[in-house]
Amino acid sequence: MNILFVGHILNPNDLSKFPAASIAGNNMQLGYIESLYKYLEHDIEVISQLPISIYPKSKHIHIKMHTLDIGNSHRAISPSFINLPFLKSCTLKQSTSTLIQSWLNKHKDNEKVIISFNTLPQIALPVIRYSKKHDVKTICIFADPPIDPFKRSIIGRIYKNYEFLQSMKLIKRFDGVIALNQKIVEDYAPMVPYEIIEGGINLDLFNQEITPKQNGVKRIVYSGALTEYSGCKKLIESLAYIQEKNFVIEFYGSGPLVKYIKSFSKNDARVQYLGIQSNQNMINVERNADFLINPRKIHDPISTYTFPSKILEYLATGTPTLSTKVNGLTPYYLNHLNIVETDDPISFAQSLEWILNSDYAILKEKALYAKKEILNEKNWMEQTKKLLAFINAL
Repeated sequence: MNILFVGHILNPNDLSKFPAASIAGNNMQLGYIESLYKYLEHDIEVISQLPISIYPKSKHIHIKMHTLDIGNSHRAISPSFINLPFLKSCTLKQSTSTLIQSWLNKHKDNEKVIISFNTLPQIALPVIRYSKKHDVKTICIFADPPIDPFKRSIIGRIYKNYEFLQSMKLIKRFDGVIALNQKIVEDYAPMVPYEIIEGGINLDLFNQEITPKQNGVKRIVYSGALTEYSGCKKLIESLAYIQEKNFVIEFYGSGPLVKYIKSFSKNDARVQYLGIQSNQNMINVERNADFLINPRKIHDPISTYTFPSKILEYLATGTPTLSTKVNGLTPYYLNHLNIVETDDPISFAQSLEWILNSDYAILKEKALYAKKEILNEKNWMEQTKKLLAFINAL
């Protein structure tokens, strides 16, 4: 079986050069690709559309087709496009279609499968069009619902709405869906065969043993998108209801709330903004922390339809984790976490006070058991085995 993976994948070392790239999305794509190479050897090829902002945010107008190093000696073909409004999507569809047709011709006598990462029309439309023409199976890794959490201009909103309408039509035309969350399948692709795979763990990032540093001040770490839906603002607001001073919440990441967090930290030493770290450095920070926290809003549409990939990483560190009870957390995960039932500031305050004053040895024992389970059952090789079994069953 030959597999073509179409997405927007970068070498992890190059992520800082592409502000529009999603770190979590990139890690997920690489997790699948690395494991597929190990299972299939040379029977996988990759098309990667560069995730760059449209001109003038990016200074590049014409991107030529080129070979892209995505790490570990693996290569992807990056299609050409004109990086201007409206033209970008059109030219990406055209050049990606050409590459897909070339791959189909190359493997015309073999069993073939095309995997699309998400349903962006410039990726999914060429995949669907040429797969139906050549009777090739298609799988969509449906990681992100067609929901836009950012404020945009009127033209930007019109374009996004059009893009989302196309995405909602395209998802129904795939032969199978890999979803992070049951709800997203029920609402967007109810008739399409599916498998729930929340994400995975790169075992190479957890091969060091680290003894957490104890300095008297309890460290609570949050890492990820600093946005409204992430719940960071309500978490900070909860500090008004907490008298205890012997702890600090460290925020790592980027997003619209950076200025708010920096401003708040000037008046309350319990809040610190510590910027962006590499994935390996961030994991080491998380393993050295006393607690990790996922304060994501429970009823936000993004929480309803996704799975917080950070939860897998948090649990794999063996550090006690506090999380809101978002929709994607099945009993498997709820048993490993310390749960905040509601996401208002008072509930955060009560949960923080509880965890700060609990018997840490008991919390740590629970966290270490979770680590063992996650590393054994949710690593990328195990998750990709589920993907391949799902493909073969279609």
